Amino acid sequence: MFRSERDGSKSQSVPLGELMTDGSMSQLVWQRPVSCEGGACVEVAATGDAVLLRSSSSPGAVPVTLSRDEWREFLAGAKDGAFDGV
Repeated sequence: MFRSERDGSKSQSVPLGELMTDGSMSQLVWQRPVSCEGGACVEVAATGDAVLLRSSSSPGAVPVTLSRDEWREFLAGAKDGAFDGV
């Protein structure tokens, strides 16, 4: 289960190329697992055709950007145990 956290006053989808240049990152709705209790957790936000990932301990860092297809493949691998040895 995930909870949403709004970084700005509004939520909107913005083109990926504009994220870092016009401050639109603050408009994204970041989600993290409910089980995240103040630790370093993975946060996820969707915009346009991309999914962005960041650490809750470094919210100002440049996020990792995945296409929707890459995100689906990552989730499928995680569910199948592909990363259990990491």
